[in-house]
Amino acid sequence: AEHGHLAAVAALIEAKANLELKDEFGVNALIKSSANGHKPVVSALLEAKADLNVQTKSHGDTALTWASNNGDADLVTQLLDSKADISAITQNGETALDLVLRKRKGAWETVRSLLVEAYRVRIEAEVEDAVSRGEANTPGLLHTAAKYGVEQGVSKLIKGSADPTVQDQHGATA
Repeated sequence: AEHGHLAAVAALIEAKANLELKDEFGVNALIKSSANGHKPVVSALLEAKADLNVQTKSHGDTALTWASNNGDADLVTQLLDSKADISAITQNGETALDLVLRKRKGAWETVRSLLVEAYRVRIEAEVEDAVSRGEANTPGLLHTAAKYGVEQGVSKLIKGSADPTVQDQHGATA
């Protein structure tokens, strides 16, 4: 995984190798492949259900913090799409977003991916809160959830009585 040998990783996955084995620093195959930008290997490991949010013993890094630190926007997006924990904090007190901003390599696309995911997490929480209070028809929430692709949130709001035909100030519906 560390060196990007997809065929070898695929053979190990097929042989039911333990994907969660870690070296002396607590680094697993997913973190190693993410740190080195091996997207096809990362994909194979994610498909095989490797632990996406494991943190290293040495610094508390995750696959996402490594990809962010390297400014790899495509890999960051891939990890976020797989539900990487955007709020994970390293032992230095840094999140993936902090690392991107410090490095500035590939910053704009990486920052955009992280911010969109953070916003989606916030929208999901707002949806849960509105539905639990019986206020699923909160103006604007359905539009916002739809705009940012929070599919479960849209479904929950509609089931909770949100009106999908309501128009925003520009006449658009969710």
